[in-house]
Amino acid sequence: MFANNIDFGMFTYAGECAVYGIVVAAEVLADKGMSQDDQIKFVLASLDRLAKQPDFEEATDTAVREAALDALGFE
Repeated sequence: MFANNIDFGMFTYAGECAVYGIVVAAEVLADKGMSQDDQIKFVLASLDRLAKQPDFEEATDTAVREAALDALGFE
């Protein structure tokens, strides 16, 4: 689906794209000097906001959170 066939566990392609956008934004922020702790906070807060949107409620599922953080190299 995306680079390296990343699957974030969202139910739709639109959901996968939304999470991918969050991951890319976190990478950009890291390039600008954001700490790893702040990156994690950013990703989790962004997923919480996404989950409040219709059709993206699964964004706060553990599998989605873990996949997003794994894509950034956090385990």
